[in-house]
Amino acid sequence: MGEGAQAVVYRCQRKLTRESSAVKLTRTTSPEVIQTISDSFHLLSGLHHDNIIKAKELYIEEDKGCIFMVL
Repeated sequence: MGEGAQAVVYRCQRKLTRESSAVKLTRTTSPEVIQTISDSFHLLSGLHHDNIIKAKELYIEEDKGCIFMVL
């Protein structure tokens, strides 16, 4: 779907439910960046507005240097 300076966004579909989502993939091993993304997720997941995308799930695989945010 798109690519920025720190992340790539993919369109994905759950196999079981066929629900479509966007998944933002960030590759990093920096503890500061991981904490910033985690903070952003918690902020976004608490917001409810028609013009703000909903953050649904966050997966952090520190050993692989990957963070997946399901939107």
